[in-house]
Amino acid sequence: MSKIGLCIKLQHDKKRQTRTDNVLATSNCLSQSKMASSRAPYEEVKKLGVGSYGEVYLIKYHKKEYAAKVLHRLLFDPHDPGTATYADKFRAECERLKSLSHDCVVKYVQTIIRSDTNFPVLIMELCGESLTTFLEHSPTKPLPYHVELNISIDVGRALEYLHENSVIHRDLSSNNVLMVAGNRVKVSDFGMSKLDSVNPNRSLTICPGNVNYMSPQTFSNPPQYTTKLDIFFFGVLSVQIVTRQEPNPTDRHQPIPHQSPGVCREVPEVERRAAQLETIADDHPLKPVSLKCLTDEEEGRPTAASLVQTLKSLRGEEKYTQSYEKELHRSHAHKEREREKRMEKSHRSRHRSRRHPRVQLLPNEIKLKLLVVGQSGVGKTCALRVYNGEEFACQECTVGIDFCTKTVQQNNHHITLDIWDSAGQEKYNALTKAYFRGAQGVLVMYDVTHRESYKVASDWIKATNMNVGDAEMLLVGNKTDLQDRRQVRDMDGRNLAQEHNISFIETSALRNENIEEAFSMLVGNIMTKQPHTMRATSPSITLDIDEDEDEEREKRSCCLGRRH
Repeated sequence: MSKIGLCIKLQHDKKRQTRTDNVLATSNCLSQSKMASSRAPYEEVKKLGVGSYGEVYLIKYHKKEYAAKVLHRLLFDPHDPGTATYADKFRAECERLKSLSHDCVVKYVQTIIRSDTNFPVLIMELCGESLTTFLEHSPTKPLPYHVELNISIDVGRALEYLHENSVIHRDLSSNNVLMVAGNRVKVSDFGMSKLDSVNPNRSLTICPGNVNYMSPQTFSNPPQYTTKLDIFFFGVLSVQIVTRQEPNPTDRHQPIPHQSPGVCREVPEVERRAAQLETIADDHPLKPVSLKCLTDEEEGRPTAASLVQTLKSLRGEEKYTQSYEKELHRSHAHKEREREKRMEKSHRSRHRSRRHPRVQLLPNEIKLKLLVVGQSGVGKTCALRVYNGEEFACQECTVGIDFCTKTVQQNNHHITLDIWDSAGQEKYNALTKAYFRGAQGVLVMYDVTHRESYKVASDWIKATNMNVGDAEMLLVGNKTDLQDRRQVRDMDGRNLAQEHNISFIETSALRNENIEEAFSMLVGNIMTKQPHTMRATSPSITLDIDEDEDEEREKRSCCLGRRH
């Protein structure tokens, strides 16, 4: 096809898309009225949004909350005699997708064919807001680097899993990436890509999805693309994450100077997106990753597996750990300010009486940084979740470095624990000193059913001594509930601990056995052997407030309590 002909075709496609959008707008109204039908086997709570394939509702289904996608009428025209066949094929395809399970992919629960419309309704796991909304409203600009990287890794892992299961997303955008707890994400709407193959008679654009995310291959006629299409989408999305700007590329074709009117050149994708790319610093670790994903030729783009491997390697760099520490300190400062506000408000809002009840102030808070290290799969994250009061749950391995904060009372001390959980895939010699910096305690864990993890524990102990020699260590043998598969004896663990002059305990995260005791033992050892790392504490202060005291005396009393 000549370049002039291509320009004319693009204009024709634009007009056809306008007609399609008009039909979609009409179908929105129709599907909304159908949603209220009493024949639906679920309870509609509220409308969450509208997408290119349908409307999304918050529903109650079997007494639980889910997201329901009601597909546009355009996709399953009731006047088309083949609609029932299309619906059956699509439901069968969704049943296959329902079997897919990954912690970075939104779970499909059920596909329902509405009896009143014969349209499929997709029941899905309910997640949080879209990445689009998160980027628009997040108070931190730019996002902390560790958040940028974690989101990128989650999306990459989702694509890797889908591609391994022969699924091409074809519509990846910030609208189809949903936020979950801890600023992590799940990819949604990957099942929508199957609609095109189910109903071949449906009027389509060149390729499903947002045109601002599309790669050159999607504009060919017919479209020619592989899983590398999703990698291009990822490149666009990663730029959006870093810049917090919606993709806005220039025209794909530009007139060639001094040539006949209508003679155009095809603009390379990196050039089309140069305005956004130039706002990213050249030393930003994600920039070269994005550029490689945005190459025009599919052969130049990485696979999802190699992409994830590259992203995970960035976790070992100091920039990642420094970003986490900065966020942790910011969080602590915020919590401290909130605590002081609550204390002051409590003092000012007490009831006036002749003699006010005695107010007990806690001693100064002690803060400890603890690390949990060990080979991947030994149960570090599960043990940490159980210790934090959550239910035991088998899950994917930690990505990067996560942390949680827990406040405990021990030996009459009010102690705040910052517990850092590292990804076991990291090599012990790849963790930076910044990760170990300031740690007072390290919990080294191995799996009693996996001999290799026991051997690796020695290397973690050596790495800890090298990076933070004065930290207290505790060796933990986990998964004692699997006695029939035990490969490491209790005596082996004790001997290793004795060799390095550290404490030892065996635990079961599944049964919640000795988890609390393990952390209490480590904290107790720190309090006993490292008093110089503690903040000075004072006994509790008792304030007796007389009803006739004036405002100035009240202020002095409150300040006195805080100084102690």
